[in-house]
Amino acid sequence: AVDYSSVVSRDSILKTRCGRTAITESFLQRQILKLEKQIRVLFGKKYYASQVFVTFETEKGQRMALQGITDAQFEIKRQRRLRDGSENSDVIEAVTFQGEVLEADEPPEPSAVLWRQIGVSQKTRLVQYSLTTFLTTLAVLVVAIVVMYLERNKDEYWVGLPAVFVSVMNTVVPAFCKIISSYESHDADGDYQVSLYSKITFVRWFNTAILFTVITPFDKTIDSQEGLLKNVFAVFLAEMVTAPALKMLDITSHFKKHFLAPRCKTQTEMNLHFRGTFYFLAERYTDMTKIFFLTCWYAVIFPVGYFWGAVSLGVYYWTDKFCVMRTWAAASALGTQLSKLSRQFFAINVLALAVLSSYWWSGFPYDNVCSCGDLDNQDREECDVEYFSSQLIRSNSTWENVTINLECSDGDNVENLICLPNQVWSNVTVNTQENLAHLDLDPSELRANVNSTVNLTDLYFYCNQDLLRQYSFPAIPVFYGGEEWMTDDQYYLSTAFGWTSVAFLIGLLWLMFGDYIMEKFFAQFKNTYDPFATKDQYIDFSCVPEIFGYVPQYVHKQFQYPLLACDTDSIDTNLIPWECDSSGFDYWNLIYDVDGWQGQTRTRSHKTPTTDTIPNSTPVFSVIKHYPPAWFNREDDEADGGTRS
Repeated sequence: AVDYSSVVSRDSILKTRCGRTAITESFLQRQILKLEKQIRVLFGKKYYASQVFVTFETEKGQRMALQGITDAQFEIKRQRRLRDGSENSDVIEAVTFQGEVLEADEPPEPSAVLWRQIGVSQKTRLVQYSLTTFLTTLAVLVVAIVVMYLERNKDEYWVGLPAVFVSVMNTVVPAFCKIISSYESHDADGDYQVSLYSKITFVRWFNTAILFTVITPFDKTIDSQEGLLKNVFAVFLAEMVTAPALKMLDITSHFKKHFLAPRCKTQTEMNLHFRGTFYFLAERYTDMTKIFFLTCWYAVIFPVGYFWGAVSLGVYYWTDKFCVMRTWAAASALGTQLSKLSRQFFAINVLALAVLSSYWWSGFPYDNVCSCGDLDNQDREECDVEYFSSQLIRSNSTWENVTINLECSDGDNVENLICLPNQVWSNVTVNTQENLAHLDLDPSELRANVNSTVNLTDLYFYCNQDLLRQYSFPAIPVFYGGEEWMTDDQYYLSTAFGWTSVAFLIGLLWLMFGDYIMEKFFAQFKNTYDPFATKDQYIDFSCVPEIFGYVPQYVHKQFQYPLLACDTDSIDTNLIPWECDSSGFDYWNLIYDVDGWQGQTRTRSHKTPTTDTIPNSTPVFSVIKHYPPAWFNREDDEADGGTRS
């Protein structure tokens, strides 16, 4: 019989809440027996290695291996391109394993490898990523609809409610992104962080900056009372207060520590509630970039945003520093994927500054009205006095679709829309649509008066100054008739910013894809791997105890330690990137939960397996080997009287 006491003790952690056991131990044992039968069926299947991780003792050894494999890969491509297989065949054979040429790359950090998700097909990953991206977009649309409703009805609630709602959603929606992204498959935590970073950045950039630009009417852009600037200022204040306050409160962590932990029945379960809040470096990056993006997006029309942006980043720095040092759990070591992607996003912020500056400068004075007094507009049909008078008079002596406010030459304001026929008109302005059939005047006489007295400087016509909503890029005035409403200085400034945005766009595209394009281009002529790209430190792997090995394991938040998935008897346990309690590593090793798998030599209690080993040509669990240098074993024997275990 198999001893399940240790398994029940560990797994019962999952079934206890607030000091009350949800299920009985006997029921859990029956479930384990049922699962054991299913596991034994899986023992009989054949499994193949999907990836192999190799750690070299020296940097030189690693670089020589990569050099040999990349040379062989280049030679194969060259032969396929030239259809020539007669040259350098020895280069290919040197790195051939079971008839296949190996492919190699530098792996992520050991603690960042997601062992459970290795081997998932690219098709499955594409479907998962597409689905999570769709759900993220749907969440953004829901937030946009709610913000539009609050903006239109803010007088009924509170003027600052839309901005506060956006700030809260910048915390809630990223939490939703974390949940759905956990169903994606990635080989390393860095790849997962990149996926999460992209989603959260899209959410926060759109909610914080782009959304209010979309929902605010163009002629309300610089309105100090109901316009865009008031919302931008409210967003800065909300982001500066709401997000840091939620982080400092850390409601979930305090609930676990002060409510759930005192009611736990075991020390192990209580320890789980004191691990701190898990945080993601991707989310911390987006907190910075959203403020920077908001500042760059509205830099022209809200220049004080530079000050508020600096204050917000300062608040974020101190709150994050406190949380990292005091309340948050330790994060896993990541590679360079996230930092490289972050540099690209910061470059996008600078591009947004250049592009939006050209649009903001071109939009002044934000009223969609052009004057006929401008020399460039006097040839337009709308500025012709005869055309103007014909729009005022109809054949039935009825004024339609216009309202005329007139000021008589003697200075008396006439609110009945017209002066006496024998007086001279000095000002005419078209305001709104109204039917004025009650006026009884001779159309020809009125037309004559208009022709002779109306000044072109008093006439205006509609012109669309909103190049952003016309999707006009680049926003260069000469292409879109900007001379109709722009001053000379404004015209030259908009032109400069427009061409600058084009230059920044080209630079950004080169920054994002230039290295990849150049690498693919030169890869047609030579092996692009350079073993001397970085300096060899001449420090051996075994000389640095802080460097760990690639030990297959499964991390689950419900367990205090990761669950090992390999036989660790033949390795130095210092290669495992964590230290366990007095129960030892065997207690947290999955290979001892069920006996009988191919290659099993002992049980968790160091006894011979009581069940027959199921025949299988391939291992069931991951295989790990350690070949330390001779000097390492000698020093270890002298220090401990034997190998470390």
